[in-house]
Amino acid sequence: GSSVASGGETLHAFSFSGKEGGMVVAVVNWDDDVNRTQAVAVKGCGHEAADMYELTPAGPIHDGGSDLDNIIANSVGIAVNGQDLHVDSDGLVPAGLLVPKAVPCRRGEAQFSLAGLTAAFVVL
Repeated sequence: GSSVASGGETLHAFSFSGKEGGMVVAVVNWDDDVNRTQAVAVKGCGHEAADMYELTPAGPIHDGGSDLDNIIANSVGIAVNGQDLHVDSDGLVPAGLLVPKAVPCRRGEAQFSLAGLTAAFVVL
């Protein structure tokens, strides 16, 4: 894993290699400035697109009066790619909830914006 800190922002990324040569990168953005438009490029993308599961807060935010509205721990729920994550009474996640966003691969890199991003899993 590695972390990058500059200008009041902290970004942590951890990668996990799979048996079939795939890789999952977990990105956590702890930037106080949720309007920042910086982008991230993840190397090692060998397909036309990478799959991204973006995690953001869902429901009311309890942030103690600050403006850290991108902190999952301060919310009552989690959304995956904009849809509230919940488990049905039978223990199953509703169909279609875990459909990934496609992130185009260009020159072996998957690029995506940090604007409003709290955390994500990127499957390369």
